[in-house]
Amino acid sequence: MTSSVHRRKEQDQNGGPLYRLMYGLLYPAVLGAIFYEVLPLIFRVSDIGLLKELLAALIVIHFAVDYATVGGIRQYGWLPFFFDLVVICALYVAFSKIHINQPAGPAIMGVSLALTVVYCAFLGFLFSIWQALSHKALLLATEAAGMLWFLLVGLLFPNPWLLVAGLAVFAVIMAFAANKAFQAIAQKTGSG
Repeated sequence: MTSSVHRRKEQDQNGGPLYRLMYGLLYPAVLGAIFYEVLPLIFRVSDIGLLKELLAALIVIHFAVDYATVGGIRQYGWLPFFFDLVVICALYVAFSKIHINQPAGPAIMGVSLALTVVYCAFLGFLFSIWQALSHKALLLATEAAGMLWFLLVGLLFPNPWLLVAGLAVFAVIMAFAANKAFQAIAQKTGSG
């Protein structure tokens, strides 16, 4: 009996298998693939253009902010795993629509709509861990505003600079809001 309690406690401290799969393998793999594609181009703005450079860098920042802020959650089951999977797939699609290694310009509608899916998945993720969250109103407002912003840019105002502005602003706001909420979770569970 003590052995099973010890195993359960150790599993909770390590986040469980789904958490480890997502934040130990899948998320870093996708982020690493994007880094691998972006890093050689960082100092060659003239080769890819300022717009592509900004979009690629901001998607990397957005990805990194999400990865870093969610790290405190330990009550992680199938539903949060599913929403995280949607997030990483949609962020990868958004990145691929920048056409970083192609002569074509970025597909503003494609990037924006993929980011809309990201924010929908963020909302789903929040509801899947609702009981563990603090600062719920701040997080909901941030995610809903991001979803609406990218939807409007994608469908009504496909302007690349509105997309750049949205990525920059929401990465900062999301970092602030999510950091507050997930730091509180980490303090409660003793994992921070």
